[in-house]
Amino acid sequence: MRMSWRGPRFFMALVALAGSASASTTAASLTVSPTAEPAILARTLQSRNATEAAASAYWLGLKGPAAVPEIPRLIAALADDRPANPVVYRSGVKSGSRSTPGEEAAAALARIGQPAIDPLITALRASSSAVARRNAAWALGQINSNSHGSTTAASPRPDP
Repeated sequence: MRMSWRGPRFFMALVALAGSASASTTAASLTVSPTAEPAILARTLQSRNATEAAASAYWLGLKGPAAVPEIPRLIAALADDRPANPVVYRSGVKSGSRSTPGEEAAAALARIGQPAIDPLITALRASSSAVARRNAAWALGQINSNSHGSTTAASPRPDP
């Protein structure tokens, strides 16, 4: 049986696409950094690059009270369930770990704490997205557990 001339070309194109997809999640491809102002990070929550959006949410959570004005944008990001590569923006994360911008937004809102409670309750009650409601419920649970004596910072939930 003779192989069609399209077979090898298709395979090579597929390999090239796979290589470019993995390259799009490297640190060099991120247009923001942890030192960016909260407003800039908040605008990047809507990035086409899911890893960049997740990184922005993660870094917003580290800004503390400076991130409070960006709570509405973090709430809007709760529904984003695109896969992201946390190895690119977090230290100490195992290769192959996964996260989403919505999960990172939930963790950021949990780190912000008390000022995020009312917006999270509104998202839990009113969002049409099941993903957003799940992430809002998780963040509220983290805030509640942190207010009852836990001293650990909120982090994205472990893989099931």
